[in-house]
Amino acid sequence: MQGCGHIKNILQNETPTAIGVSFGGSVDATTGTVSLSHQVEGWENIPLSQLPETCFGVPASVDNNANIAQHWEMKHRCGVRWH
Repeated sequence: MQGCGHIKNILQNETPTAIGVSFGGSVDATTGTVSLSHQVEGWENIPLSQLPETCFGVPASVDNNANIAQHWEMKHRCGVRWH
């Protein structure tokens, strides 16, 4: 699978227990499917979570990059002092 070898080299033989993917487009987070991408031509109804699951054999979740950023900011209380 394209990209698996490159990512495995970056991980230097470490095995992840789960993988999270943020994608800049319309995503169905419950199924891990890219509904529509304005950045990647032809990406419509792509089961993106299946790619890392197949490559690494671990669960993967996919969500929109803005949702992921907002979740991280809430978890780490970013901007609290500005309110």
